[in-house]
Formats: sequence, C-alpha cells, structure tokens
Amino acid sequence: MSIFEYNEEQHLKCEREWAYKNGQNAGIEQGRAEGISLGREEGITLGREEGITLGREEGEQRLAKLLQILMDTGRDADLSRAICDPAYRERLYLENNL
Repeated sequence: MSIFEYNEEQHLKCEREWAYKNGQNAGIEQGRAEGISLGREEGITLGREEGITLGREEGEQRLAKLLQILMDTGRDADLSRAICDPAYRERLYLENNL
C-alpha cells in the first residue's frame, strides 16, 4: 500500500472523531451560555425579591419612627392624618428628616 492510497475506514474514523469533538465543543459552549443566562435570570429574581423585602423593612421602620415621634410630641391629629394620607405622611417624613 502506498502513501497515496485511500483508506476509507481510516478516513471515516477521522471524520467521526472530528465531528464528535466539534459537537462536544459546541455542546459545551451552548451549555455554558444557557447556564450563564439562567444564572443571571435567577440572580436578578433573587436580587429583586431581596430588594423588595429590604424595602418593606425600611419602610416599616421609617413609618414606625414617624408614628413614635408624633405620639411622643402629642400630635394626635397629625398621627391620624399620616395614617390615611400618603402625601401628608411624606411631608412629615421630610419635616422630621426621615
């Protein structure tokens, strides 16, 4: 057999190995991209949930401080109005540096 002879079996084996490697690499890249995308989505969701929770806690603490100030200073009318009127409550937050 000379070096110029065609060996179909060897050729097909090389083609399969090449296709396998390319497919494997493509699969790895696709999996990596999908994993990154899913990780980002999950991170965004978790971050949003954590932000909402922290925001609620801070809002409750802010309101509690305002109500305590109004109770301590005997401002019962302002206390009642602050509970029902969000715009007035915001004005009281500013007034009390909250």
